[in-house]
Amino acid sequence: MTNASINFGIKSSLPQSQIVMIMGIISIISILCCPGIGIILAIIALVLSRQDRQLYRMTPEKYTLESFHQLKAGIILSWITVGFNLFCYLIFFIIVVTGNLDKLK
Repeated sequence: MTNASINFGIKSSLPQSQIVMIMGIISIISILCCPGIGIILAIIALVLSRQDRQLYRMTPEKYTLESFHQLKAGIILSWITVGFNLFCYLIFFIIVVTGNLDKLK
C-alpha cells in the first residue's frame, strides 16, 4: 500500500453537498418572490447533485453520512421547488386557456 491509498479512517464531506443544500433552500424561499429564479436554482442544484450521488455510490466509505444527508435534503428541496413551479405554471396555463375559450363563445 502506498501512503496515498491509506485513509486512516478520516472521512471527508461530499464536494457539492453544501452548495446543493444552500441552492435548495434559496429556491424554496424564492418561490414567494420570484419563481423563475427558484426553478433555475433548483435545476442547477439537481445537476450538481448528480456527481456527488455517483461519488457516494462508488465509494461511500470515503464520505461522511452527514454530508450525504445534506445532499439528499438539498435534492428534496429542489424537487419540491420544481414541482410547485410546474404546478403553478400549469394552473396559470389552464386559467389563460379557459379565459380565452370563454371569450370565443
